[in-house]
Amino acid sequence: MAQYLKDLVKIDNQDDLYEEIEIERVRLFRARNLLELHLHTPNVLSFESYQEIHHKLKDLTGSNIQLFIQPEQNRCNQVEIRKYLDVFFQANPEMRILESGTFQYDAQKCIIKYAFASVSDCDRASSYIEHVESFLGTIGLHGVTVLTETLIPVMQKEIKEVSVAVVSDEVEKPQEKPTYKYQRTKMDDYEKINLVDVHDPIVDIQFEGEVFGNDYIEIRKTGRTIQSFSVFDGTDAIAVKRFEGRGVTKEDL
Repeated sequence: MAQYLKDLVKIDNQDDLYEEIEIERVRLFRARNLLELHLHTPNVLSFESYQEIHHKLKDLTGSNIQLFIQPEQNRCNQVEIRKYLDVFFQANPEMRILESGTFQYDAQKCIIKYAFASVSDCDRASSYIEHVESFLGTIGLHGVTVLTETLIPVMQKEIKEVSVAVVSDEVEKPQEKPTYKYQRTKMDDYEKINLVDVHDPIVDIQFEGEVFGNDYIEIRKTGRTIQSFSVFDGTDAIAVKRFEGRGVTKEDL
């Protein structure tokens, strides 16, 4: 007969989720005062639900609690994963080097990437990948792969000097055609920002960063190129696309 978590401990949150959490296995390690529970759930638990269950069981038993979650579906959004990992790194400070990297999560491919500005940080962080993957497995994210990579530095192009001959006033100038002036925002008028502070659409901004993940895609029908890359400014990263066309040649890309 199946035993459900609601029969063992009273949960304040009355979400129907708790009605479906089944206790699959329980083990007690007396020497370490550790109680290990394997729970079957419909989905990966939210961080708040996981913490509530953990605290309730510890208060009930007086033992240290270790949960192993076996969900039917292992979908989980990036925000919840970050909450889990924040607590994990607090408990394992030697691994906090991973927090200095840019975090990316591809839910479809089940891949987490940490991008670092230096090779040494990347190498050091990669030594902890196995531990992070093992932890993710305990919360129900089985099969998630953790990778590390180094950011690609931006190479500035050389600025060329151009000389323009000035037409003398004595030379008869051709009749000028009427022109239309368009106001263009000067560079000094662009607001300098950090990517981490941007939450809504914003225009006329500037920021400095490093490029990584550079990729080129050629449109078969037109033969033109699309450049896709990411930029990291030290606080967050943003995806950028540039298209070959008027004003932007393939050499510029």
